[in-house]
This record gives sequence, structure tokens and C-alpha cells, in this order.
Amino acid sequence: ALTVQAVAFCVKEYFEDSNFEYRSFSQEDEDEQIDGNYCTYMDHFMQIFAPGVSAQIKNVAYLAWQEADGWNGKYEDPKTLGVRTTEHLHYKRGGHVSFHDDPDSVYTIVVSLRRPEEYIGGELLVADWEENEMQRLFKGPRLSAVVFVSEELLHAVGDITGGTRETFATELWVHDDVTYGPNGRPTPDAWNSFLEDWKQYENENKNEPESEL
Repeated sequence: ALTVQAVAFCVKEYFEDSNFEYRSFSQEDEDEQIDGNYCTYMDHFMQIFAPGVSAQIKNVAYLAWQEADGWNGKYEDPKTLGVRTTEHLHYKRGGHVSFHDDPDSVYTIVVSLRRPEEYIGGELLVADWEENEMQRLFKGPRLSAVVFVSEELLHAVGDITGGTRETFATELWVHDDVTYGPNGRPTPDAWNSFLEDWKQYENENKNEPESEL
């Protein structure tokens, strides 16, 4: 937890313009800053300075996948997937997040960075409307993790009536780890476009002599 929080602090302190934003989930007023969270995108930095954390997150997802018998063989082994985004999420008192999904990702892993007694409310709500399942509430101990299928399970954060909620969220997808390239949470099209541009750049410069220092 301390590693994640330290990297998040440094990213926000020195790279705020490109890696920090308030994300609204409201369909009505994006400036209200109640229905949403404060997000620090840490993708590149975690892969460079703390690659072991991403490996641990994949292991957690793998254990959940095994326990669920591969979700009846319907979903991929998490260890074969790439890390799409790693995010430090901060929620102020009075905030919440409406139900939504995480399109184009396979698994979402949410790790709590605060003890449950440090904030009031703020439960993670997960629901499968297609299966008519009742929504389930999670508010586990510090460093506990919840793993769910990104696109099929709607999830939300309940009203926070006291304290501060802080989590570390990772999404896995069918593409490579986003260790460079687009900041934030790239779409598949943006990622593929970046890879094509990078390949073109390499082809154009592969015969260039190395510069002398």
C-alpha cells in the first residue's frame, strides 16, 4: 500500500496535467464533482518503478479465477492478459459513483487502501442485472481485494458520509501491458494506433546511425 501511495503522490505532484483528473460518472452535471472520483493514472510509473505490484495483482485475479473454476471456462486466465490501467482513486466526503461497467477490459481488481473504520459508507456495490442478481456490498479490510468481470458486472460506490475512501484499481485486457504510449485508460483503437505509429517510427529509423555521446 505504501508503494502505491508513494507513486501516486509523486505522479500527482510532478505530472498532474497529464496523469490526474476528476472523473465524473454523472449524466447531468460533470462539474458537480459529487458523482465521480479523483483519479491518478499510474500505468507507466508502476510498470517501471514497481513491476512487482502488477504481478501481485495478476496473481490475486488468478486466484479468484481459479476459485470460480475459470468462470465456467468463459473467461481468460488473468496471467495471460495485459495491464490496461492502474489507478489510484480518491473519494471525498459526500461523493459516490453511479453504476457503470468497464468496457473493453476483462477483469477489474479493486484493492482497498484504507481501513473500513476510516470512512463511513462508500461500499463497493456489484450487480449483474442480466442474471437478475441482487446487488452485493463490499467493504473489506485494508489491502483486501475484489475481482469481477469488467464488462458484465455493473459496479458503483455508495454515498460517503464521513472520512476519505482510497483504493487502487487495475484493469486487465486482451492487449499488452500499457508500459508506454497513451496516458490514462487507452481504448483499443488508441492503443492499436499507437503501436502502428511506433512500428512505423522504428522502420523509418532502423538504419539511422547511433548518435555519438
